Amino acid sequence: CGTFVALSPVLFRQYIGRLGALTAALVLAMSPTLMFGSRTVDSTALTLALSIALLSAVLGFASTGRSSFAYVGGVLIPPLLISGPSAATVTIIALGYVATTARAHLIRRAALAGSPESPLDESALPIWLPDSWRAQLFADTLRRIGQIMVIEYAVLATGLGTNLPGLGDAIALPLAVWGGSLGQISSKSIGLLPIVIAGYEPLIFGFGIAGAIQAFRLNRGFDKFLVWWAMASTLVIAVGDGLHPLWIGLAIVPLGLLSGHAVEDLWTAFGGIEQRRRLLIYGAVALTLLATTIIATSNATVTDPAVPRLAFLAPLLAIAAFTLGFGIYYDARTALTSAAAVAFVATLGITVHAAMGLNSGGMLNPAEVFVETATSLDVRTMSSEISTIMGELHIARQLEGKPVIETIEIAAPFGDPIAWYLRDFPGVQVVDSIGDSPAI
Repeated sequence: CGTFVALSPVLFRQYIGRLGALTAALVLAMSPTLMFGSRTVDSTALTLALSIALLSAVLGFASTGRSSFAYVGGVLIPPLLISGPSAATVTIIALGYVATTARAHLIRRAALAGSPESPLDESALPIWLPDSWRAQLFADTLRRIGQIMVIEYAVLATGLGTNLPGLGDAIALPLAVWGGSLGQISSKSIGLLPIVIAGYEPLIFGFGIAGAIQAFRLNRGFDKFLVWWAMASTLVIAVGDGLHPLWIGLAIVPLGLLSGHAVEDLWTAFGGIEQRRRLLIYGAVALTLLATTIIATSNATVTDPAVPRLAFLAPLLAIAAFTLGFGIYYDARTALTSAAAVAFVATLGITVHAAMGLNSGGMLNPAEVFVETATSLDVRTMSSEISTIMGELHIARQLEGKPVIETIEIAAPFGDPIAWYLRDFPGVQVVDSIGDSPAI
């Protein structure tokens, strides 16, 4: 799922451009949020993959009118609905977008109905309602798609008929988890967004906001949907209890696509040789000062610094002064676009640094914020080493002349999936409380 999400911008290259798709794929592959999300036993990565595939099917039908895309979309909806609690956010995003854009589209269409010389701009229409569909979903097609969805849902939710209560629980239980997380704002939920934005994803959020501004300035229909998607996903995190930090991944993907489109727009500013020469001049000075800022910050934040605490401000002020002078000597547009290009390089470095788990400070370690307890890799490592631990305990009990009782107790909150990883051990028990015997 993680690999598909990272490569998914290729599916939308006709909307965000080739360079935009390449950039978006790069930043999504480097995203600490998505990277740590893919390492956990969590359904958010699956929800993201299914959502992207469904969006691609919708766009494929909108652009070609081929009913095969409609069938693919219908097949993807049931597994998406039961993929986990975060699927509720995706459902609300889709329904909310359709509801808010339908009325505006119908009003605009009615206003232009009497003006043949002013046709609708299809690039600005909602992605689900273009006027140029070359095929329509007839009643028979819709009925067949509906039947496929019902049968598929019944098979998946009940486990091929082996768990009939799953017919309702497959949606009800994740929805209960999602609903229970809302409205319980805590210090963790309030602090999560600033940590993610500043510590892990400054590139995606910064250039994603730039892409959102461009979406409305240039009236881009697809990008407007991405803005809606990102805003709704971020709002769910902001008003939640902060116990599901990986749900922020639902906002990272659309912001990554928007950031890719923003870089595509930025690159057009350096089409000429003169513009690129100016960028090289600005980058050589600004990146040097930025490196000096990082070094000064490292020296100023140690326990007993040998330099003043505010020493890092000096190179930052130098960057600001140089940018101002650069804009006066050339022009403001050259200074701003050059600064944006340097910002892209700098924030990409921060993202890579965070993805490698090297950011300093307790709350700047992505593992502690996103996974808190254990990742799937940690669980697999534990299960591979458990035989060694049990062997040592076995020998110790024999040396003490005591009976050997090999029991592994797992606290109920961690029973799934740890019990599955340790299923080959006969003494595994999932208990409400841990006893005195060696336990996990």
